[in-house]
Amino acid sequence: MFVARKFMALGLYLSLGFTAIIGTSASVMAQSVSQEFQQRANQLIPLFNSQIAYNDYFAPNFLEAVPTRQLDQIITGANAQYGKAISIRSIVANDPHAGIIKLNFEKATATIQMVINPNAPFLVSLLLLQGFEVAGDNYSDIEQEISALPGKAGFAIHLLSNRQAPTMIKQYRGADQFAIGSTFKLYILAELAAQIERGRLKWSDIAPLAPKSSTLGGTEKWPEGSPLSLQSLATLMISVSDNNATDALIAFLGRRNIEARVRQIGHDDINRITPFLSTAEAFSFKMKANDKLRNDFLRASEKEQQKIIARNKNRLSIDNYDAREFANGPLYIEDIEWYATSTDISRVLDNLRQSRDPIIKNILSLNSGIGANDARRWNYLGYKGGSEPGVISMSFMVQSRQGIWYSVSGSWNNPDKEVNRNQWVAIMTRILNILAQSA
Repeated sequence: MFVARKFMALGLYLSLGFTAIIGTSASVMAQSVSQEFQQRANQLIPLFNSQIAYNDYFAPNFLEAVPTRQLDQIITGANAQYGKAISIRSIVANDPHAGIIKLNFEKATATIQMVINPNAPFLVSLLLLQGFEVAGDNYSDIEQEISALPGKAGFAIHLLSNRQAPTMIKQYRGADQFAIGSTFKLYILAELAAQIERGRLKWSDIAPLAPKSSTLGGTEKWPEGSPLSLQSLATLMISVSDNNATDALIAFLGRRNIEARVRQIGHDDINRITPFLSTAEAFSFKMKANDKLRNDFLRASEKEQQKIIARNKNRLSIDNYDAREFANGPLYIEDIEWYATSTDISRVLDNLRQSRDPIIKNILSLNSGIGANDARRWNYLGYKGGSEPGVISMSFMVQSRQGIWYSVSGSWNNPDKEVNRNQWVAIMTRILNILAQSA
């Protein structure tokens, strides 16, 4: 991600996935489930209809890890997409205090993993929303939903083949340039893969950790200059979107080399992604203290922009970054960002797909971006996404059960207001699941 966010805490998974409804069987209660677990399962209905207080339902350590605002977003998003929660379809117990619940909404069925504390008052300590089952879903419905979103949004599906360039098979605004957040890191991985394939580098080579950028869940507390292998840096960059690792690789590989790789792979508007900014530079350009510097940068030619970056290394460092400036919403997402069309992203994904190095696909598969049940529909699923206030982008490289490769990419931008990340994850998961049914 561009601005790091916590999307999983104590098992509350924020990706709203989808699978196809196979039947409409009546509820079957596993005999080993405890009465207390059954009671908490039944209370999912008022919980998802905003009729029960969080403090009366969740354990304190859960609520400490998952902010109330985050819970509100999940519940509001589920209601907006699928209507009210109406009934328990089934419960299968793993033990008396843990199990899998099927919860019927008006338009879909959710699969939820739940664990309760074994002692009174038997509060919920883990809630994992694994996916939604939607009957009769189709691309036309999805396009209508996307067209109604504030700002602009789009997606595209490409068929990937060794015999030709990616072929678009379905799209909505697939040719539009979007701010893509940390999805830009795919280009860094492509340049790293190319240098390793040519024998110039090895995965075991060591690079120093870059000066701090804004990151979470990776190397945020590591000392600057810590030695890491290139494989470790690439894994951190892709799997948890670590920005320190990203900037370390940009410095090690060379900005100009990465820009040349973007040109070699192909980009519909190369001026929209060059100069190829580090995360620390992009963050710093957005800060109020750098208003004049940002304006000078935006008016300059690419050659002058390169000089501005070189002359202002101190000002374009994380020392000038203040996260509070993002509190009021998007900052300059139409000016300072990384941009690409879905076709651009399909090209870089196809470039990575054709690498003979198995480490590439392994790195891309570590974070699926969607629920585990939905990811299992594919022989292979590689993912990279990105977000910041006003931006969310999700891109997948998938192989069907029949061995056919596709790229699926979609982005939603709104320069005026934060986008609903959970809603976009849900939409992209639906697109993937519809494709999986026909692929």
